[in-house]
Amino acid sequence: MKVLFAVDGSPSAHAAIRQVGQFLAPTDVAAIYFAPPEVVVRQTTVANQFQDEAISSIVGRVLDDAVRYLPDPQAAQATTITTKHAPREGILKAAHDWGADLIVVGARGLSALDQVILGGVSRGVAQQADRPVLVARPHADHRTDRTFRVLVAFDGSPSSGAALTAAQRLTYPPGTQIIALTVVDAPPSELPAWIHTRPSAATDAMIEQWRHETERDKLNAQTRLHELLQMAKKPFSEAETLIAEGHAAEQILKVVDARDVDLVVIGSGGKGALQRALIGSTSDKILLHAPCSVLIARSL
Repeated sequence: MKVLFAVDGSPSAHAAIRQVGQFLAPTDVAAIYFAPPEVVVRQTTVANQFQDEAISSIVGRVLDDAVRYLPDPQAAQATTITTKHAPREGILKAAHDWGADLIVVGARGLSALDQVILGGVSRGVAQQADRPVLVARPHADHRTDRTFRVLVAFDGSPSSGAALTAAQRLTYPPGTQIIALTVVDAPPSELPAWIHTRPSAATDAMIEQWRHETERDKLNAQTRLHELLQMAKKPFSEAETLIAEGHAAEQILKVVDARDVDLVVIGSGGKGALQRALIGSTSDKILLHAPCSVLIARSL
């Protein structure tokens, strides 16, 4: 597997390399991508003479620092890539040109201000990439139990299947716990007032039908999830399965918090930019609000 790590010299980028690097197999290869910052200087003879040298020094230092966070043997044979493209476009182009199987970016740039105004580089890459993206947000080291926990959110779509496939290409430490979750629509929690004020056999039948359909959906979801995991490799084939009712993003985040999850694996529906701006996709909400790393993939 070929993994492209996008770095900017920040602690967030280094933390991303450390976290994901531990899941690389000995046969995996890594590339470090860095887009040099634009340097604006007063145009003088001295500035012109030393500007290229200064930028080259910055690039070399950032790349050297990043490579040191890779595990062996990846560090010894890592490829380094630089371009003059803007970060988001450059990462996507480098991943395409190098043939990356996975893009890894740090969670830096997902502040509330970024979300509202222009979106972070990490978010943009996750939304637009034609290959899996892992947005690394290392878990706060507050547990005495350091068991690594992965939550796979599966909705039966090709994209969630692609995300599971991508997740299985990583190598997990012994004892890793996998939780597989499917969320189904819940019956209305608050029934319209007219149902209570004018009860009838028809309204009672409608309420019973809602409940019946929910139970049917839960049973079907459990069956699909079981069949999917039977075809997966360990540790995913041994996953604990959960079926929840309600809004998908809310239920996923609830499990993330309750089970102290380290990595969420989720498919992206690939909605258009306008639709994402208006309502947001489930994967986008998880990316913005989950306190842990998120692996996103879409089917092609």
